Amino acid sequence: MTDERDTRSVVVDLIRLQSEGTHWDFKREHHEDKGTLIHDVLCLANCDHKGDRYLIFGVDDSDYSIHGVENNAGRKTQAHIAALFRDNAKNFSENVIPKFQLEEITLCGKTLDVLVIEDVAKKPYSLIKPIHGVRPYYIYTRGNDTNTPKDDSAKSHEIEKMWRQRFGLDLTPLERVRQYLLDPDWSTMDDNEEQVDFHNQFPEFTIRSVAGQDYVACHEEWTRGEIRSDTNSANYFEIRYHQTLIAKVRFVVFDDRKKVCVAPKWEALKSGRIYFYEKESVEYAMHRFLCRRYDRDDSKALRIRGSTDASSNARNRWPKGLNIPVVRRKSLQEFLIEKRPPNQSRLPPSRDDDEQYQLFLENQLEFDKWMSQREPNGESSSRE
Repeated sequence: MTDERDTRSVVVDLIRLQSEGTHWDFKREHHEDKGTLIHDVLCLANCDHKGDRYLIFGVDDSDYSIHGVENNAGRKTQAHIAALFRDNAKNFSENVIPKFQLEEITLCGKTLDVLVIEDVAKKPYSLIKPIHGVRPYYIYTRGNDTNTPKDDSAKSHEIEKMWRQRFGLDLTPLERVRQYLLDPDWSTMDDNEEQVDFHNQFPEFTIRSVAGQDYVACHEEWTRGEIRSDTNSANYFEIRYHQTLIAKVRFVVFDDRKKVCVAPKWEALKSGRIYFYEKESVEYAMHRFLCRRYDRDDSKALRIRGSTDASSNARNRWPKGLNIPVVRRKSLQEFLIEKRPPNQSRLPPSRDDDEQYQLFLENQLEFDKWMSQREPNGESSSRE
């Protein structure tokens, strides 16, 4: 989902188009009728678009003028809209409801509410019981600037495409497994005393761990505060499609073998490094898979080592411990362009362990501050 700054930029661009479209819809005010709100959300959630969808409140859909929602008596909060869907989840097919976030932005001195509906591979969303006039077993969608009427259903070819998208049949195997790693539909079996995970609906996708070579790093800066006994180790998950290896993801066991997580990526910066998870990557999807398996996230609340100024500053910023930030590829590239000289990427990081760790903390502090300014409510910040 986009951060607030990106949402504002997207809305500005959409208003400039002076039209509505497949993945965005303008409303001068919040809905008074709950059924119409549910219908609009279903149409956008099921639309044929790769990426977030936007239901924008405070913009007139006849002339695209900005009115704002400050004085809208029927204005709703995230909690109001979430409760409407959550309380009716039993009336949705498979109890699956769209995922969304209501964001507030300011344009031309006016406040707009933007319901950002996430592109999740759970289409088609539909009802099994009527809700406020929205019919069960009807599949609604949106084409160009028009919703499917409440008393009609999407065309058969549109519904077929939704199911193909849901099962990832139009994606490459790597794109599919990244999608599947984010859902809980996996099982485990023993194969010649080796544990193998496989997807229940598509068992041709399998995951097994293999030992890393001696040279594989397992004492990177982000684990330094976690070493209690020197038992860190690094291994790999091999992800296969049938017998073809499609991804190899490094993971690290640390803190006297009590913690495990996928190793974050890193980039050189100022003779040090920054560490992060790239949200769109298969590595991050694998990390979420691990978090679900162990019911915890060991990339969070990492202990901060040392008594230097950098260590003190880091503890002040992250009193509960440092989190490995999750960033979008676009945001990372913008940060590196702004903060790293053109030849910086060719400079090797410091080889001195103590200096390397302090540089890591300083760089993570700068990275976190920069990301917090861009994404004040996003998940990129290391703060809890």
